[in-house]
Amino acid sequence: LTSPASPILSSFFLLFDKRGTSWTAEIGLRASLVLYLFVFWWLFTSVIRYSRPTPAVLSSVLSRHAPNHIMTFSLRSAVLAVLAAFQFIGLVVADVGDVNLCGQSDWWNSTEVPYSFNNNAWGNDSSGYQCLSVHDGGRSFSVAYKWTGDASLVKGYPYMKAHPTRLPVQLWNVTQLQVTGNWQTFVTGKEEASIDEQARAFDDVSLYANVAVDMFLSDNRENSTMVGAPIEIMIWPWWTPTVKPLGWAESTPDKDTVTIDGTPFSLYHGWNDGGQHVFSWLARTNLTKTDADYGPLLQYIWEKGMLSGALWLGQLELGTEIKHAAGDMHFEASNYTLKVVRQGDPEDKTSTTSRTSATSSNTATVTSVLVTATAEALATTAPTPTSTNAASHSLSSYRSICWWLIVITIISF
Repeated sequence: LTSPASPILSSFFLLFDKRGTSWTAEIGLRASLVLYLFVFWWLFTSVIRYSRPTPAVLSSVLSRHAPNHIMTFSLRSAVLAVLAAFQFIGLVVADVGDVNLCGQSDWWNSTEVPYSFNNNAWGNDSSGYQCLSVHDGGRSFSVAYKWTGDASLVKGYPYMKAHPTRLPVQLWNVTQLQVTGNWQTFVTGKEEASIDEQARAFDDVSLYANVAVDMFLSDNRENSTMVGAPIEIMIWPWWTPTVKPLGWAESTPDKDTVTIDGTPFSLYHGWNDGGQHVFSWLARTNLTKTDADYGPLLQYIWEKGMLSGALWLGQLELGTEIKHAAGDMHFEASNYTLKVVRQGDPEDKTSTTSRTSATSSNTATVTSVLVTATAEALATTAPTPTSTNAASHSLSSYRSICWWLIVITIISF
């Protein structure tokens, strides 16, 4: 059974490898997908049709003297059913492969995780390159780059962006800013080097870069979600000593310091050439992973009167900001979470206790209803083996289910 199934499954999985796929190839993939689904439908309905027990067969089975050809046919039917099931499972779990974004503003939206991705080489001065690759449906991403132009200018900020399911939100309504992730920046070929060796390699290529959580705000709800929002808040958990935040000289970082999960973050703020007021929280010790609530950094800014708590936070991103690298560089990020928790959300610790009893009651009620409904459905739809009409109705139902699966799958792709 393994031998004939393997090539079928392999060819089926190839339908979902869309690396470098053009629109014409996409049409071909969809046509192939439809063909596979029709084959699945034919096999499944054939199994149901031809393995349906007749009165004679039932009599033989009940008398424990079933003919050999009936048993053989049942085995063949079972094999066909298993192959068809594997085809459908392959449809659900097939890997879409890497998505490579190399154009200046190339972007991709994941349907498996709540993030989109953008290469965002907005300061491209033709002195190098930058490509963002999305892996495993958006569960990790990496960036390959090299920029040799003016080191005082940003070349790009390739990033992942949280879907706006809870955005925009006013600052004073944010109770938590959950940031989780692992990341690494290294000179290509030096990924296994020690920290000291990495630092020397960074010096050799004159690396100017950071890892940053980026947020954009405005006093206007809609404007906070658009390019050019007037206020920006950044968190730098990792940065090279060669880069300095806006307001480096005039800020008071020793006074404006907040500790997050044991790491002190100091605040700098100033204005960029576009007139944006930029607030930057810099970790005093570089991090390569985090799992913490960064909400206190936002609260500090509005509680100290630096910004109004009524401002709308409309965008939340995580990426690497790049100014210069004379050698080939690589950035990787994985195991990440970017989430805003608002007052009243399920994760909001301030309201969790008051909801516990109500949730337990509702869960018990829903469970009872589901169990009752399931039992009634089974009692109502169970086919009678000796009834030809019931068997025909069952076959029709299976066909309908298959057709709906085909339609839903095609639409989802």
